[in-house]
Amino acid sequence: TVKPRTVLFGSSLPSEFFERAEEDLPNADLLIVAGTSLVVSPANSLVYNVPPTAHRVIVNNEEVGRELGIDYGPNAERDLFVMGDCDDVFLDLICE
Repeated sequence: TVKPRTVLFGSSLPSEFFERAEEDLPNADLLIVAGTSLVVSPANSLVYNVPPTAHRVIVNNEEVGRELGIDYGPNAERDLFVMGDCDDVFLDLICE
């Protein structure tokens, strides 16, 4: 039987998610969020549980997360939005 490593909507996240988040987020200086609407909790809580000095890069086909405090405005200091398909964006980044 092949078991996917993805968590389907309505399913619980593994306990490791919460353990790693509690241990890793306070020390994060960069959070990369890719291919998500940032609507579903608790995964969307990651964007506001990193330190205020941490940069947040959002890679998606549309801007998301404004209601969570993500700022894509011209004076944004910590948030960066990269529009596009995640595979394409990261492949371009790797090739540069």
